[in-house]
Amino acid sequence: MPDWLIIRIFWDLTVTGLALGSIYALVALGYTLVYGV
Repeated sequence: MPDWLIIRIFWDLTVTGLALGSIYALVALGYTLVYGV
């Protein structure tokens, strides 16, 4: 595999992970605000 492809895959995974993480954080924050957990 060429280096640029490895970097590209790593970058895609990083961006996807950050997006999922922020969604989870928003959901958790919403639950906290609504239910006061």
